[in-house]
Amino acid sequence: MAGRRINRSRAGLQTAVLAVLLVIIAIALASIVWLFASTQTQSLARSAKIDIIDAKYLLGTSPTALVTVKNTGSVAVTIENVEVLGGCSGFRTLPQSLNPGETAAFTSTGCQALSPGTKITIIVQGVSITNEPVRAVGQVVVM
Repeated sequence: MAGRRINRSRAGLQTAVLAVLLVIIAIALASIVWLFASTQTQSLARSAKIDIIDAKYLLGTSPTALVTVKNTGSVAVTIENVEVLGGCSGFRTLPQSLNPGETAAFTSTGCQALSPGTKITIIVQGVSITNEPVRAVGQVVVM
């Protein structure tokens, strides 16, 4: 009879140890999944994006194009080219680096005299610090 009591107490002990081991394994697996998910989220959160926030094409004695660009992404961007299709060339201050949230204004005085009301396209191109190409396209009406 004494032998049966020992086996029953060992069986209860083995069940408790097994339950503790399963809880430890579950916590370890959950932490590995959390670590993987958090690193993936951080890498996906890094985005490169620019926007044209203002553009003007002014006529006068020297037609001028003014383009203002903002870095709306989460990584630094270098603006390499500003192009006004069918209108201007020679934008000054290129290339220019922009940190997230910063803006930059670009001016070109080498523009053609176009008719007021003409719609032209502006293309701004650059590259992010992560070597991702960025591009913004906008239109402006000649004034």
